[in-house]
Amino acid sequence: MSQKILSLFLVASLLIANSADAQSSKKKKATTKPVVKKMTQAQSARAAKKKTVGELLRQADRGANIGNLQKSNTAISVSADALSAPRRNVNLSSVKPPRTSSFFEQGNTDKARLEKITDQQINELFKLTQQFKNSPQRGELWLRLAELYVEKSGIIDFRKQGEYDQALKEFQEGSRKVKPKLNLSDAKEYNRKAIQLYQWFVRDFPKDEKMDQALFFLGYNSYEIGDLKGGTDYYTRLTSQYPRSPFVTEANFALGEYYFENEKWSMARKYYEQVFKFKRHRLHNFSMYKIAWCQFRMGESTAALKTMENLVRINREQAQIADSEGRKVVNRGKLESEGLRDIVLFYGEAGDSRNAPEYFQNLAGKDANNYL
Repeated sequence: MSQKILSLFLVASLLIANSADAQSSKKKKATTKPVVKKMTQAQSARAAKKKTVGELLRQADRGANIGNLQKSNTAISVSADALSAPRRNVNLSSVKPPRTSSFFEQGNTDKARLEKITDQQINELFKLTQQFKNSPQRGELWLRLAELYVEKSGIIDFRKQGEYDQALKEFQEGSRKVKPKLNLSDAKEYNRKAIQLYQWFVRDFPKDEKMDQALFFLGYNSYEIGDLKGGTDYYTRLTSQYPRSPFVTEANFALGEYYFENEKWSMARKYYEQVFKFKRHRLHNFSMYKIAWCQFRMGESTAALKTMENLVRINREQAQIADSEGRKVVNRGKLESEGLRDIVLFYGEAGDSRNAPEYFQNLAGKDANNYL
């Protein structure tokens, strides 16, 4: 398909999609369901097709910093002497949970092919934004192009992170003399391009039904380039002005992460608890995990221990139900494993060392010795 034909196809798709949107919005607000699909070659001609909220969030998450989730081994040999031995002095303020993004580890995908397709879509949509820069439909074009910029940023981030990890491994093994540095400036440049488009949309279409979407991604991209204040302002505006938006739960979690990283435990807990209300949301269990850490940091060790215990049990029950139905629970093993390891720390503050063997046997079963 030639570029000219593809451009005409995209224009037609946009006009049809927007006409349908205008008619349906008068009847009732559209609902969306998260959909996760791998992009194929055939999809490269459908850049202007309206995406679900799930697809938008997938694009925002794709290529997020993906690191190997590893923690120092906390297991020690089991003996009566060990259980009765005095505790070592540990600076608990230096102990932190892994970043949430590390739980979302993805399998290998053909990133090079995906990046090529994304570049093609960006080129075609950019041409359309120039051709229809004065059109009433320009806002929709800006949103579609901004989505692609976000995805492109994620792909670059993923690629650069992989190259850095490999170089760092070679440095540690001695085959590389100079320690590598991670440079994500190329990725962040696409975040800035997306921000500009979303800002134009907010400026020119303040009453559009997709304002919540624009505010969400303004917050997301602002965080990505290090503008924490700007990102927090956008997320806060979204949660206050559009409390029923499907983006609010994600925004609340992002705000929780912001305050958690800044060690404002009470504020972080407030936003995580907003996410925790939605039991079917993909971030429900992660919010529970972070609530436990907020409780621990606030000196509520017993409550933190109880919350983490419930998380481990709920995660396990969900996995059993999913197994019986032939489904797979994403990242189930990682969250449960981290929860159990963190319980060791929490139990050290709130539990009775004399009851530790029985406690971990009931909680972890055959793997109890790994946590004693």
